[in-house]
Amino acid sequence: MFVFLFKALGLWAQVTAAAPPDAFVVEVTGQQFAWNVRYPGPDGVFGKTDVKLVDPSALNFIGLDRTDPAAQDDITLQNQLFLPEGRPVRVRIRSLDVIHSFFLPDFRVKQDAMPGMTTETWFVPRHAGVFEIACAEHCGLGHYRMRGQLTVVPPSELEAKIKEATGE
Repeated sequence: MFVFLFKALGLWAQVTAAAPPDAFVVEVTGQQFAWNVRYPGPDGVFGKTDVKLVDPSALNFIGLDRTDPAAQDDITLQNQLFLPEGRPVRVRIRSLDVIHSFFLPDFRVKQDAMPGMTTETWFVPRHAGVFEIACAEHCGLGHYRMRGQLTVVPPSELEAKIKEATGE
């Protein structure tokens, strides 16, 4: 019994450990029925957001405060997530409307997204390729459409892939 407990506590410590300080950081915000992805840009700092600033007609799906200097270089995409192969990744997860669940089945990663809260998870994408992003929480009539694509690329290709996806 003690052997089992000892091993279980060791595994639990690994599961709940904080992401390494050099982890690649990205933010994913769930919204009926899409995943909004945000990268901090070259300055490495996420700009401020405010739900009052959400304006789909201006392509501001997450309420990015465009008057904040730190937000000027933030990069946003919808339903497309690009990550570096072999590097720890910390994902900040949010929701604009209802409870969602950010799910990467190929990586065994699942974390709920709650309105008004930021949750986090981290993992290491070990293999390059294209993988599914799903919502694992029934979030409304269009739930079946809430899918995205995760593309894992060698670190040297990451910046170019993100620029290509944004049309730059």
